[in-house]
Parts: sequence; C-alpha cells; structure tokens
Amino acid sequence: AGLCLGLVEGALVISGVGTDAWVLAYGAIAYTLFFAIAGVCAGAFFAWAKRFLKLEAAAESSAFGAIAGLLAAGAGFGIGLFRIRRDVFHEELALMSVRGLGVALACALAAALLFAALWQTLRLVTSTRPMAFLLRAWGTPAFAGAVIAVLVPVTLSLGAPARAALPSVTHQAPSGAGNVLVIVVDTLRADHLPAYGYETGHTPNLDAFARDAIRFDQAFSNASWTRPSFASILSGRYASSHGVMAKTDALPDDLTTLAEAYREAGWHTEGVVTNYNVGPYFNFDQGFDAYHYLSPDFVLGADDSAAKLLLVQFLRQRIEGMRDGLFGVRPGTAYQDASVVNREVLSSIEQAPSDRPWMMFVGYMDPHDPYYAHPYDGEAYSRAAHPSPSPDEAAHLTELYDGEITFWDEHFGQLVAELRRRGLYDDMTIVVTADHGEEFCEHGGFFHGTSLYDEQVHVPLFVKLPASRRGGSTVRHWVQSIDIMPTVLRESGVEVPGGVQGGDLFQGSDRLFAEESHEGNVLAAVRERRGTDEIKLITANPGNPRHLPTTELFRVDLDAREMENLADTDSATLEHAQRALEAARIRAAEGAVEGQAVELDEASRRQLCELGYLTGEACEH
Repeated sequence: AGLCLGLVEGALVISGVGTDAWVLAYGAIAYTLFFAIAGVCAGAFFAWAKRFLKLEAAAESSAFGAIAGLLAAGAGFGIGLFRIRRDVFHEELALMSVRGLGVALACALAAALLFAALWQTLRLVTSTRPMAFLLRAWGTPAFAGAVIAVLVPVTLSLGAPARAALPSVTHQAPSGAGNVLVIVVDTLRADHLPAYGYETGHTPNLDAFARDAIRFDQAFSNASWTRPSFASILSGRYASSHGVMAKTDALPDDLTTLAEAYREAGWHTEGVVTNYNVGPYFNFDQGFDAYHYLSPDFVLGADDSAAKLLLVQFLRQRIEGMRDGLFGVRPGTAYQDASVVNREVLSSIEQAPSDRPWMMFVGYMDPHDPYYAHPYDGEAYSRAAHPSPSPDEAAHLTELYDGEITFWDEHFGQLVAELRRRGLYDDMTIVVTADHGEEFCEHGGFFHGTSLYDEQVHVPLFVKLPASRRGGSTVRHWVQSIDIMPTVLRESGVEVPGGVQGGDLFQGSDRLFAEESHEGNVLAAVRERRGTDEIKLITANPGNPRHLPTTELFRVDLDAREMENLADTDSATLEHAQRALEAARIRAAEGAVEGQAVELDEASRRQLCELGYLTGEACEH
C-alpha cells in the first residue's frame, strides 16, 4: 500500500512542479517504511486482540489484498481530497457544502474503486505459485525493496528537469577584466551598523572592509521585502517595470539580468542563495551558469523536492514541533546560516573556470528572522510563530537582531580572509548591500514588508573597486538599489542592457522611488529635494491591513525618524510631493515587461510561511 501511494504521489509532485525525479524514489521509500511500521503495529494489535475477536479466518491471499487495498484506499482518499481542495479549489472549497460533499463523494468512489482493484489484483497475484512468496514474512518487504532498488539508480540518473539551455558565450571578457562579487545581506538595516554610526553594534570585519571600499551614506532600497527588492538589484528596474510584486510573481524571462549581461560579455556567472523567495522556483536562476539554492534542513533526510510530499510535510510538523519543544530551535530549519553559505561560495570559487573572470551573486539570510541567539543555544524568535510581538519585546528582539549581524560579520570576515589568501581580493570588485531593513516598533510594527519608512528602506551599501580605489571615502548623495546593476557593469566595461532604469552610483539622484503591494498593503514613496529641503511622501491604500495613514509627508532632513506628518499642515509641499510621486510612478512603469506567476504548491507555501512572508489563513492548512 505504501509503495503504491509513494509512487503515485511522487509522480504527482513531478508532474505538478517539474521537480527532481528523485522524489519518486524517496516517496516510494518513505511511504513504504511508514506503512510497514504501521503494519507491524497493527499486526501486533490484532495478534493481541484475537482472543476477543470471533472472526472466521479468511484465505491469506484475500486477506492480504483486502488489507493492502484498504490502507491504500483510505490514505488515498485523504490525500486526494486534500490535494483537490488545495490545488484545484485553492483552499476555497467548503467541505460542508453541496460542491464540497460532491467532491468528497467522488473521492470516496475513487477510493472504493482503488480498494476493489487492489484487493482483487493482489488476491489473484498471490494465489499463483510464483508470487505466493509475497505472503511470507519476508516476501512483501523483499518485493518492495527490489522495486526501490531499481527506482533509486533510475531516478538519480534522471536528475532534475533540465532548464532551457543557456545560449553559448560568443564574447570574450575585456583584457584584464576582474572578478565581481555582489553580496546582499537580507534584512540588514543601515543604522544598525557601526559604519553608519550605530554605537552598540559590533562588526569589526565590515568596518575593516569599509576602509577598502566606498561607503554610500544615503542608499535606499526600492521595496521593503525580498523578492521585488532582489529583482530590482538584479535587473536595475523598479517593481512596476520588472513585474515582481506579488507572492506568486516570478522573475520574468523577458528581463535582461545582471547575470545575463555578464555572461554575454564573457564572465562565468554563479549564484548562491538560501532565501526561498529568490530560489529557482521563482526563476531567479535566470542567466546563471550555476545557481545554488541552499534549502533548509528537512527532517528524515528529505531535500527540497521530497519535502513536497504530504507524508513528509505531516511528519515534519510533528517531528520539528516535538524536537523544538524538547531541545530548542535548531539552526538550518528555516534557512542556512552564513557558515553554510560561505562553504558553498568558496566551493564555487574553487571550481570556477580559470580561463575567464567570474561574477558571483551571494545572498545571506542572517539577520532575517528567525533571530537566533549566538552562540546557538536553542533560542529563536520567528515572525511565523510570533506575527504580532508586543512593544515590550522590541529591546530583546533588537538584541537578537544585532547578535545576528555580528554573527554574519564574523563569517564575512572569514570570506574576505580566504579571498586574500587565494590572491583574489585586491583585483576584485565587491559590492555589499541589503535588500531592505527591519522594523522594531519605530512606527508601531515589527519585521518588514508592510511599510516604506526608512528603517525598512535605508540600507547599507559598500563598493570596493579593484586596487581599493577611493577606499575609505564616503558618498553622501542619494542612491538606490536599481543603480547597482548598471554601475558595476560599467565599471567592468560591460554594456548596460536596454530597459535598465537605474543611474550611476557615483552621480546619484535627487529623486528616489519605492513601491510594493504586500499582504494587502499597496504602498508608494518618493524622496525628493526641493531646494535645500529634503521631503518624503508615502501613500498607502485606504483600509490597508497595517492601518497606515493614506498620506504621510515628512521633512526627512529635519525629521530623520519620520515622526511628524506634515500632510495636513503644509499643503504647498504636499502638492509638490504628489506631483513628484506621480512622475515617479509614470517613469517606474516605462518599458514594463509582461509579468510571470507561479502556482504556490504546499511545500512552497509552507516555506514562505516559515519565513513570515505568508500569514493568517494561508498558513493554517
């Protein structure tokens, strides 16, 4: 029964999301073992209970077929009903409705047919002399083992479905072209770094790196959650142009990304990330020669593909809940930390071609929640478990967050030391930035993605040029995330693709724009100089879940914490800012590509829930 179910659901997973074929073998193994254990327990129970049962003995072949059919049909009914409700009706089917009862009845009928088919098939098969061995204590396990033994090498040889072949490289990198490393530290706000004046922080390695790099004092992201912000960094476009805004949005193929531009120019391109939001599932591997998504540590040896099986999801919730309750939260259950990312980065550098330069894009998750205590002691605080922290918790969460930054800094220092040891550091271009910041109740909320205040969009930015040109200098004009892509391309002598909206980091801009639509909050913000005044306008949709004012106007040169809303008292400035916002909206939408969306399967939904990007009813199933 388990073997049949494992094969069927593995095939469904492969057909649904085109994942690694290994899930077929894993499903067969996992379901077979689970049902074998259940069978042993049931057998022991009936052996004990037979003294109380007065049942006429059935023929072994008939009993074997009936029990296997009953188990497979019962579990198949539950799995089938769950998948239809989730995948066909998108969780909107009420089971106690006419349609819901009709679907349940259809699933029950299919289960009854499965039961009858397995019962009679196994009864007839095991009645024959060659297959009678299945009725022996060792027979069925041996048969299942033989099937799995064939499946494992076959599925391993099939591997993951091949991505569309990348075009062959026809250009050679310019003579003397150097390697490029772009690092994005998820959720790292600028004002929690000593380099930006934070007195209680501890980042000695980043501080040392800053002496070799140019620090941009006023750098701002174009969104306050991961996927649209990463898309802006990689494409040099605003969200309205690259089309990555919603939870289901993927990076469109029509974009020319940073990786594609470098690859076309002759660089070898690799990516290393551990945030599911920017994994291959959402097409962020576009244009990379190799793209390594470091998935969380799943229970029972599952990988990202096998984690899509319902049995694994069911067992994972119970095993992790029990383990976390007894021993504390283990690192790696939500994302891989900086030590794991470093190992993959250095391995990729080791294996990179020696005949051409490389561009590597690296995404660290520290200090994104769950915030872990360091050294690890089992304490962790996650948005998934605590979606609405109390204001009294702000100080403790800030302490955990700062500890995560220090932990990342330690491993960043180890990476820089290794680059120096290999003789790569001096000639490299290295960018260190963040996709967005984090909020600790400065404006009544926590975490990120639901506002565009500076604690969420003011990000660090360091650019180390070859030979550390201009190292230790500070640039004070305004820049934004979309400026990174075209700037590093020009510095490498690579042509900037058409459609890029970003400018030059070394020239800056007097108008910055950010936008997003996240968790029902539709937000836009413009930052502009008006003479010597620095103004910022934030708009939000009426009735937004965050309960933000629909219009907020700040003099950020005088009110850096954005506490005094001038929208009702300075109509002239508000009118000017509204015109600037409308102009920025129009420019952001220029050259927009057609968006791409993916269907969120249950495993994807769960991973986004664990990282706090899905909440409420979407995470209750």
